[in-house]
Amino acid sequence: RGHTLPPAVSLRPDGSNLQGFGKSLKTKAEDLIEGKVTAPVIRALMALGAAGDAERQRWLWGQFGVPDSEREVGAMVELIEATGAFETCIGEAHSMVDAAWLKVDAAVPDSFAKVCLRAFGWFVCKVRDY
Repeated sequence: RGHTLPPAVSLRPDGSNLQGFGKSLKTKAEDLIEGKVTAPVIRALMALGAAGDAERQRWLWGQFGVPDSEREVGAMVELIEATGAFETCIGEAHSMVDAAWLKVDAAVPDSFAKVCLRAFGWFVCKVRDY
C-alpha cells in the first residue's frame, strides 16, 4: 500500500527500453544487452507459458545465461514485442497511476502542487520520447 507510483514509474521505462527513447539518450534494448530481467521480459515469459510455448519460453530465459556478446538481443526484442508484453506493461503503468491518482485526488486539497503531481504522473506514463 502506498507504493504504487515507483512500480508504475519503473514499468514505463522498462517498456520504453525495448524500443529506445529520448532521441537516442538511451540505447535500444540496453537492459537486454546488459542481461537485466525487467517487467516486459517477465510478462513475455508469462505469456509464452500461458500460450503453452515452452520452447520459446526456454529460449528467451536461456538468453540470460549466455555471455553478453552471444546474446541474440534483436530476436529477444522481437519475441518480447510479439507477446504483447510491452503494451501490457504500459497499460499496467497507466492503470496503476490512474488508480493511485483517484486516492490522491480524494485525499489532497486542490493546489498547484497537486496539479504538478498529476502532470508528472501523466508525463511519465503517456509521453514516450523524453
